[in-house]
Amino acid sequence: MKNKIDKTNKHKSWHHPTVRWGFQISLLFALWIALSGKLDVLFLTPGIISAVLVVVVTERIFHPNETAGFMNPPSSFKWLMKSILRMCWYVPYLIWEILIANFHVARLIISPSMPLNPALIVFESPLETESANALLAQSITLTPGTITVDMSRHRILVHCLSSNSRESLSSGELIKKVANVYGQRNLKLPNMQQVTKLEEIIW
Repeated sequence: MKNKIDKTNKHKSWHHPTVRWGFQISLLFALWIALSGKLDVLFLTPGIISAVLVVVVTERIFHPNETAGFMNPPSSFKWLMKSILRMCWYVPYLIWEILIANFHVARLIISPSMPLNPALIVFESPLETESANALLAQSITLTPGTITVDMSRHRILVHCLSSNSRESLSSGELIKKVANVYGQRNLKLPNMQQVTKLEEIIW
């Protein structure tokens, strides 16, 4: 019983922002010193500033104030490692998708007939957190042939260059991968609708 209480208190202490921030800043600052190999004030000052900025920016990604995915992990350190590993799996997938889309767009450009079929697609994102939706929107924009035109809450408007780009987005594979990064399960893929007039969109 006592061991369970000690473990619970340990997890709670890790959840405390001061402890978490202090550990992350110290770790990043130590890495800065190890890589720079200098202890001059001119090198240490930007190091501590960079460490603080990185922690502040990534805090919203790893600990958003929302009740989903990245929230309320049972064991923060273990959960954090799993989250980082999921992101490490996602990045190669995204790079591969970007390469494939690059070849597709290049083929469209050099093709004499230029089989372009541009369209605006709107859908309600099933992702539960703001950071997950932001990652999805950025990933869409990074992939040649598609670009996120606008995003309001969970509703995303995307411009697709061709029918192939539209089919790739409609498959929902990218949405599934982003959901996996955030540990979201029971995902229901959205119904994507083509927009013929901007007046049809009600944000």
